[in-house]
Amino acid sequence: MEAIWTRTFPAYKQLKSEIEQQTIGDVQLVTANFGCNAPNVPSLAQRNLGGGVLLNVGCYMIQLATLVFPNKMPTSIKAAATLNDDGVDETTAITLQYEDGAIAQFLMSTRVELDSAARIVGSEGTIEIEAPFLAPTQMLTPSGKYHFVLPFIDEKFPTNFINSAGLSYEAAEVRRCILAGELECPWMTHADSILDAEIIEKICKEIKVNYD
Repeated sequence: MEAIWTRTFPAYKQLKSEIEQQTIGDVQLVTANFGCNAPNVPSLAQRNLGGGVLLNVGCYMIQLATLVFPNKMPTSIKAAATLNDDGVDETTAITLQYEDGAIAQFLMSTRVELDSAARIVGSEGTIEIEAPFLAPTQMLTPSGKYHFVLPFIDEKFPTNFINSAGLSYEAAEVRRCILAGELECPWMTHADSILDAEIIEKICKEIKVNYD
């Protein structure tokens, strides 16, 4: 199931349910931002380490699009980016358009701070995933606001990222899959992983970033 821990958060399980039940009608627009001022972090800045904001942050935006529009390859993929001296993207803007006209639009940066929230807009309502959308604890839907309490982590064990306690959701799901003899996670299937990778590869070509 790779490292898309986001899919195992309770908020994303609720989001998936909302989309499947069409509580906001037909989805017309998905937007998300993520920005942090960290241009010199090696894992983000160096091409030989798989750097770039698309691979390290954009993957969480692409998985949001493929959750909302399951098993659908966009009919149009447009992107623009600012690259650093090592040839990886520091700031990237992406627009995906689907066959039915729906659009997903994402903005990400390792140069500036952004609100790091997401919004899914349908014909009958809106779902807002509060920051950080990739590890959320709060979500606003037409039926009300959801607040999900993170698992407990002893403060004597510091974490590197906001809401890192949520990594335990993925660990628990991996354990459940192993014990059940399942070969893939239903929240992040092999097909999901392949579709995400194909979209990301097309965006890399669009912004002229390569890792050869």
